[in-house]
Amino acid sequence: MSSCHQRKSHSIIKVEEQGERSTFKLHNPKKLEVEHFKLDECQARGNQLGCKEQTKTCAFQNNLKKKVSNWQGQKRCDALLEIAEKETQIFVELKGQDIAAGIEQLEASLNLFAKDNWQKKLFLSCNTKRLNNLNTKIKRFKARLRKRYKKTDFDIKSEHRI
Repeated sequence: MSSCHQRKSHSIIKVEEQGERSTFKLHNPKKLEVEHFKLDECQARGNQLGCKEQTKTCAFQNNLKKKVSNWQGQKRCDALLEIAEKETQIFVELKGQDIAAGIEQLEASLNLFAKDNWQKKLFLSCNTKRLNNLNTKIKRFKARLRKRYKKTDFDIKSEHRI
């Protein structure tokens, strides 16, 4: 497997980034196979998607919904977890303070990678308690999700159970 893609069947699958204090834990008691894509580890190689540390094509290349000409400038979330057995995609963004930027990254990733007819769950894991200022933005984001995508949920939390 490449550095940006791993298959895992652990009871707890952790999403974390070096230097970031927030983390996300996926509780997987049945140890279902989960494909873990580290979207920040992907970069453009011509018109292909590749891994920063490797020369081979990224395993996620075929999942792109549209061609991305400037991948380096493309907003995207930190991780995508796919559980084929449950036809579920889990988009994860780890943030310190900038919740609004995290929401934008989740939405951009959803536009690029969402699989039709799969359940989609978006999680923002953050270190701030100052969410009152963003209630309107969060409500608008949830409304956009309901309008544009079927079977899509959003929450601000650091753990989820499948």
